Amino acid sequence: MPCDQLTQSDRHTPPGRHVLLTGATGFIGSAVARALVGQLDIELSVLVRCPARIPRTRQLLGDLTQPDSLVGSCQGIDTLLHTASCVGTDLEQCTAVNDRGTTALLHEATRSGVRRIIYISTAAVYGQGPHRNVEPEQLTPAPRSPASRSRLAAEETVRTAGGVVLRPHLIYGAGDRWFVPELIKLIKLLGDLPNADHVKVSTIAVDDLARALTGLVTRSDALPPGTVLHANHPAPTVLRTMIDTVTRNVGLYGINRCTSRRQANKQIRANGNNERHLARICTDHWYASQRIWQLAGQNPGPGFAETFPRYAPWYRIQLSKHQQEPP
Repeated sequence: MPCDQLTQSDRHTPPGRHVLLTGATGFIGSAVARALVGQLDIELSVLVRCPARIPRTRQLLGDLTQPDSLVGSCQGIDTLLHTASCVGTDLEQCTAVNDRGTTALLHEATRSGVRRIIYISTAAVYGQGPHRNVEPEQLTPAPRSPASRSRLAAEETVRTAGGVVLRPHLIYGAGDRWFVPELIKLIKLLGDLPNADHVKVSTIAVDDLARALTGLVTRSDALPPGTVLHANHPAPTVLRTMIDTVTRNVGLYGINRCTSRRQANKQIRANGNNERHLARICTDHWYASQRIWQLAGQNPGPGFAETFPRYAPWYRIQLSKHQQEPP
């Protein structure tokens, strides 16, 4: 049942601009919601499991794991922007949300005649790498985790329905619970990271990703059906630049050790941490990402070194909270 915070009479919305957003309370989805509500010619509906404080939106209650709750959710929708996902390690939960949930949602979208579908996946579907300046069609997915495998299955459903898939790599910004926090843990544990002067990785600020998505949503022509796009800043970030930028801005001092990959893996195993996290950050994962900005009609703006400082206060608060937690 709809939980309306915004009615059709509150604004005039031209044809093609009624958007349904899933995952609006999550890391990516909340940034996308903020970006879209700033567009005066877009009416934004959000699919949520329970009522949430998302101003200037029309809320629809539904759960991706409960197909019956999705019936009617896409009625009158022009664009479905699907950012909801499960990123845990439980195979059944990931399959229920990412695979079967997306299938149920896309069934509603197709039945309701939704004209544009955009799904946020992940470059983790490619596996460990190395990957260097490659387009999606140059890579064969080889997912290694339940989350990545189920999101690749969701991609196939979206593309079959004529939708577009976006694959970002490392996303940072307010709400990031994995990328920079895990990087900080590695820096604290190892002091330095292997091959830091040479490794390049693709990154994107969550608000820049939301800006690119807004550009895709507001374009007047159709996106090529079944398209896969990398969604990152077009210039990769050198790992050394990333380490220096993060340590300087969050206040990590006195860290100046040099670690080999072998020593790093040994140290990580001894501390019970996952070597896959080290591999994702310390191996080239650089994805050609110019096309999304061209299609969105947006300027990607500055890269990691210039953009990260705006989020540093949020990360410092999170780091302080973590340090205050009892062991």
